[in-house]
Amino acid sequence: MKKHISFVLFFLCFCLSANISGAHKYNPFPEKDIPSFQEGTGNITIDAFLNLTPKKIKEQTGRRLTWKETFVLKKAQKKIRKQLNNAQAYDSGKSQVAALFFAMFLGVIGAHRFYLGYTAAGVLQLLTFGGCGIWAIIDMVLIATGELQPKYGPYHETLD
Repeated sequence: MKKHISFVLFFLCFCLSANISGAHKYNPFPEKDIPSFQEGTGNITIDAFLNLTPKKIKEQTGRRLTWKETFVLKKAQKKIRKQLNNAQAYDSGKSQVAALFFAMFLGVIGAHRFYLGYTAAGVLQLLTFGGCGIWAIIDMVLIATGELQPKYGPYHETLD
């Protein structure tokens, strides 16, 4: 994961310093403008990078970013945030027992899907009455076996 983050940071700095359009070379992150460069590490911290905005860069450098540079900045920040979220395994706070009870008693209206964080599937089950009950039964089996997990992290309590 660190390789991916380092690559994205390197790629972003390369693209911005090379000025994507190629008209002239410009580095929007000169060493004197960002304190982390002055520490001698040669790298910007992840927190500082994720908090960068085109407005902050303009305040630091006096130059407005082009739309291409802004796009690359936002895309790189989004990718790093996604990697950091995937790396942080956390507890969803959801109970497998509660999800199973929701599926058994309110499965035809998709309450278990809403509980587990799958809102779109919950709405679809609500509109189709749980696929006439068939989808709700399948979900009961999937929850009982642990195949249907919460959208954001593992179960807090399991049937073990």
